[in-house]
Amino acid sequence: MAKKTNWPKLKFSEKGSKVPAGGFDQLGFGWELHYYDFLHRWNGGVPSPDCFKVKNWNDEPTIARVRYFHGIDPQNAGRDLRHAVYHTWNDLPRGSLPIASIDIEEDDWDLCTLLTFTWTDRYNKIYLLANLHDCGPYDPDDLSRLQLISNSLPQFLKLLRPYDDLKYRTWFQLPIEASELEPVANSLRNDGFDDFGGFAKIKEQHSVEFYSDEKRFTVWLTTPNSSIREISAPKNADSESCLLAIDAFQWNHAPATQHVKSLLRPLRLDRKLKKLSQTPIR
Repeated sequence: MAKKTNWPKLKFSEKGSKVPAGGFDQLGFGWELHYYDFLHRWNGGVPSPDCFKVKNWNDEPTIARVRYFHGIDPQNAGRDLRHAVYHTWNDLPRGSLPIASIDIEEDDWDLCTLLTFTWTDRYNKIYLLANLHDCGPYDPDDLSRLQLISNSLPQFLKLLRPYDDLKYRTWFQLPIEASELEPVANSLRNDGFDDFGGFAKIKEQHSVEFYSDEKRFTVWLTTPNSSIREISAPKNADSESCLLAIDAFQWNHAPATQHVKSLLRPLRLDRKLKKLSQTPIR
């Protein structure tokens, strides 16, 4: 009798074909592996929510998204587990099984796969395998390529969050007029932020984006009654004043806000910055 696994309540779309009455056979693993139970419950598909926190190639935290879990589905070879095993076998650590295809935000990878292990001391644990673009071949026994994500598949599914929970926009009232924005823009540029020439057009575009690869967050300056990427300003905003918005990862919002305030301090605007609300970026 199969051991009962405590699975979280999760929705899946684009699942594989219907599980046969007798279940899947000749898989090379049995019910002791969490993924076996997963296949018989959902048979792959796209989870909702689908995002989780990982480290990128530079060892910095970022967001990863589950593109899809592999299932047993002869009608969809690209997502079929057997197809995935066949095409990645030479790159996989011994005892591992590719269970999902992963996208990592702002990174370019040749292969980004979620793995579980059918034996060894990593049994049933969930790892991310990410190979840098145009690198390789790889030693299957080089475990430095692995990033531990969770101790089990059910635990991993509990980690999944909507994108907007992990990256969002925080709005602030900036109590100045549009004609007073230039010193703020200069302060950001002097700190290494790039506006890509956008500030020169702020009178027509009403908002300008400042981004820094090093700091990995975005600052927006807007004129009164404007919007950013079709997202209107908060209803509680003063229509006579400008706005400042910060787009950042959940774990980076507090230091990002403190950094922006430090740039505004010489302009005596740091204490006047009033937090209004948080909204999705997309």
